[in-house]
Amino acid sequence: MRDDLEAALDSAGVGLWSWVVGSESVRWSPQIERLFALPPGSFDGTFERYLGAIHPEDRQRVQGLIEACLAPGAPPLHFEHRIMVPGGVVRWLECRGRVELDAGGKAHRMLGTVMEVTPRKVAQLAVEESATALRLISELTSDYVYLGDAADLAANPIVPHVVAGSFERIVGLTPEQVKARGGWLAIIHPEDREKAAEMLGALLQGQPLVGEYRIIDAAGETRWLRDTMRPVLEGGKLVKLTGAVKEITREKQLEQQWLQAQKLEALARLAGGIAHDFNNVLAVIHSGIDVVVRRAGVAQDEVLNDVRDATERAAELTRGLLSFARRPLGAPQVLAMDAELNGLKAVLVRGLGERHQLSFEIDAPGVAVQIEPGQLQVLLLNLVLNARDSMPEGGQVRVSARAVQLDANDRRRPANLPPGRFFVIEVSDSGCGMGAEVMAHLFEPFFTTKGARGTGLGLPTCHGISLRANGGLTVQSAVGKGTIFWVVLPIAAEQPAPHTEANMSIGGVERLLLVEDEPALRRVARRALLERGYSVLDVGSAEEALALTPEQFHGITLVVSDVGLPGMNGTVLVQELVERYPRLRVLLTSGYLPDEQAKTTLSRGKLHFLPKPFSADGLARRVREVLDE
Repeated sequence: MRDDLEAALDSAGVGLWSWVVGSESVRWSPQIERLFALPPGSFDGTFERYLGAIHPEDRQRVQGLIEACLAPGAPPLHFEHRIMVPGGVVRWLECRGRVELDAGGKAHRMLGTVMEVTPRKVAQLAVEESATALRLISELTSDYVYLGDAADLAANPIVPHVVAGSFERIVGLTPEQVKARGGWLAIIHPEDREKAAEMLGALLQGQPLVGEYRIIDAAGETRWLRDTMRPVLEGGKLVKLTGAVKEITREKQLEQQWLQAQKLEALARLAGGIAHDFNNVLAVIHSGIDVVVRRAGVAQDEVLNDVRDATERAAELTRGLLSFARRPLGAPQVLAMDAELNGLKAVLVRGLGERHQLSFEIDAPGVAVQIEPGQLQVLLLNLVLNARDSMPEGGQVRVSARAVQLDANDRRRPANLPPGRFFVIEVSDSGCGMGAEVMAHLFEPFFTTKGARGTGLGLPTCHGISLRANGGLTVQSAVGKGTIFWVVLPIAAEQPAPHTEANMSIGGVERLLLVEDEPALRRVARRALLERGYSVLDVGSAEEALALTPEQFHGITLVVSDVGLPGMNGTVLVQELVERYPRLRVLLTSGYLPDEQAKTTLSRGKLHFLPKPFSADGLARRVREVLDE
C-alpha cells in the first residue's frame, strides 16, 4: 500500500522525503531526484547534500526553518525555496513536513513532501512586481489609484477600492471612516456634490473624465482633489473603472493667489493713473496753502488748517488705494521689529477704543525686516481694526510677533513662500468669525461685510503690503470661532542703519532743474524753491530737459523730476542725465512708481524719492536733505 501511495504521488509530481533527526540519513523518492535534475540513484542520502542543492540566497533561511520546526510545540513545516539545476535554471519548490516524536517526546524523524511550484511562483512574483510598479507610478503621477466596477458605483455607500498609494494621507480618512460617514459622496464638499453626481452619471455612460472637486477631511478642512477616471465598457455597459487621484490643494491656493494678483494688477493700473493726476492736484493745493501762509505771515488760520487737513486725508486715501494695489510710494528700509512694533502699541490702543483691550506680546530682539516706512503701521492698524469690528460688543485683540521656523505643512506659511525661518505677526480675536463664502472673497478690492461702514480696502491693503515686502498674509477663521491673521515677512540679513537727525535748514542757493508736466504744480514747486533761495530752471518734459545745452545746464547740482512724464518717463530721463553729468544729484517725485524700472532706478546711485502730494516745506526739506547727503 505504501508503494502504491508513493507511486500515486510520484505520478502527481510530488516527491517524498524523510530525515532521521541528528543524523545525515535522508531518504528521497525518485521524484525528488528528478526535481533536482539528478541522475537516478545519484543522491547520496545526506542532509548536507540537500542543503548544498538549495539556492545560496535561500539556504540559511531554510536551515533556520527546519531547526525551528524541531522545537516542542512548533507548527508543521511549510515553506518555499529555490534550487539551482544544471544549466543555471532556477526552480521553485514547495516543501511540507511534520515531526515524529520518540517515546521520550523528542524529535526523532521528520518527513514530508516536495513539489515544484515554479509556474505559480513566477506568476505570483510578476503580480507583486506589477503591484510595486503600480505603486511607484502612483507615487509619481498621482497620490493613490483605485479600481471599481458597476456594482461599486451602485453601492450605498460608495467606498473607493484603493490598490496603490496613500488614500488616508491624502483624504485624511481611512476607507472605513469614509464608509461610516456615509460614503464617498458624503465627504464631498456640499457645493460640489451636484457636479460629482453628474460625473457619476457620465461614467456610467462610459465617458472618461478628469474632474476637480473638494472634500471635507477628518479635521473639517477643505481639500482639492483631481480625479482621473477611465471606464471600461462591454456591450455598452460599464464593467470596470480605474481611477487615479492627486491632491491639488496647494495648486488651487496658488491659482487663487494668481487670480487675485491679476485683479489687483488691473486695479493698480487704474489706481496708478488716477493717483498720478489726483496727487498732482493735491500737491498744488497743499503747496499753495504753504505759500499763502508764508506770504501772509499767519501762523495759525482755522480755514487754512482745515483745508490742509482735508488735503492730507485725501492724500492718505490715495496712499491706501496704492498700498493694496502694490504700488510703492517709497523705497523699503530695514526696520528693527522690536522697536517698530512696540512703538505702534499706543496707536493701536487708541484705534481700539475703550470697549476693546489689546494683548501685546513682541519677542523680536535683533530681528529686522525690510519694508516700506509707514506701511507696517498701515498693515497692523488695519488688521487690529478689522478684529475690533468683528467684536461689536467688546473683547480682546491679541497681537504677538516672533521669528518662527515654518515647515512645508505649517498652515501659517503662505503658498508663495518656501519653508524656512520668517518673522510672523499674529493678530487674533474671538469675534464672529467668517465662513467659507466670505473667506473666498476676503482680499478682493471693495468686498466688505460691514455695509456702509466698510470700504473694502483694509484687508486688500494688508495683502498688498505683505506681498510687496516679499512676504504673505494667511488667515484661519470659522463662524463663531474668531479669526487669526498671520503676516509672514522675510527676516533681513542686515541690521537697520543708525538714526541721524535731519538737517532742519530747508533753504539754499544751489541751482536746480525742475521737470514737471503739470503746469500748476510746476509753478507752485518753482515758487516754493525760489522763495527759499534756490535758483530754478523748469521744463515740462524729459525731451525739453535733454535738449538743454551744456551752457544752460552749467551750475545745476540737482534735478527734481516727476516719474510719470508724458513720452520718456522720469526714470529714463535721470539715467541719461546722470550719464552726461555724473556729479548730478537726483530727486524723483510721484504719486506711485509705475513699474519695476522705477524701483531699480531708485536702488542705484544717488537717486532719491519724494512721494506726492508734497507741501512746499516738504519739497524744500527733501531737496535740502539730498543736497546735504
